[in-house]
Amino acid sequence: SRAVAWAALADHLVAKGEEPTQAFDRAIEDYGEAIRLFPDAAEPRLNRSFAQQRLARYQASRGQDPRAAIQAAIKDASDALAIDPSNASAFNNRGIAYLDLGEAESERGTDPRPTWGKAIGDFDAACVRDPRHADACGNRGLAWLDIAEWEASRGMDARESFAKALSAYDDAIRIDPANAGFYNSRGATRRSLCAVLTRAGGDPRKDLDAAIADFDEAIRRNPAHLGAWLNRGNAHSDLGDHEAARGGDPRPQYDLAVADFD
Repeated sequence: SRAVAWAALADHLVAKGEEPTQAFDRAIEDYGEAIRLFPDAAEPRLNRSFAQQRLARYQASRGQDPRAAIQAAIKDASDALAIDPSNASAFNNRGIAYLDLGEAESERGTDPRPTWGKAIGDFDAACVRDPRHADACGNRGLAWLDIAEWEASRGMDARESFAKALSAYDDAIRIDPANAGFYNSRGATRRSLCAVLTRAGGDPRKDLDAAIADFDEAIRRNPAHLGAWLNRGNAHSDLGDHEAARGGDPRPQYDLAVADFD
């Protein structure tokens, strides 16, 4: 359809670093026309929600306030769910919009946890409606990680939130064990938890070793996964720092980090 073409053009312009707002606006307008023609259909509302969400992310990347576009995306996803409450993808999409809204709130000094809690509720609902929806489980992990890191950055006890993030990634991997991204995300969560343990005077080596094992698996499943290589290098560097702080020899870990960065 014309709306799909406008949305694809907008995504292309974003990728090229060019101004996409007019193309997003045309896509949103055309999806609105489809909604007028087919008022009982969930799909055009869900598609307009996707377009609003991508516009919001572009706005955020340019330092603009994305909250109005995110709220519009949430409303469209909610309207789609009112028509088709069994739609797992609509719950997942609305959950992602709540994730983005929470990020925007956090950047403006508002406690984002209630909004991230709504995201988790939507990811839970998606998993209930489609128990094989691995992405919803992974997104639930991301939401709990966002909460954990927000809590840790304010000196709060974030261990329970970290544990829930790890559990969600365990679920995603159980459903889709070939997905390198899930191993990388679980490893990154473990590494983030290690930073909290280190600041509290704990020994992070066990969790860092587990994080490195996750990055190893991500790289084994997708050798082109740049993020996993960088994350593994950082984890080896963290281990080197820990060895140095204990009076040990950090060089073996630093050498492994350099090899990963190379």
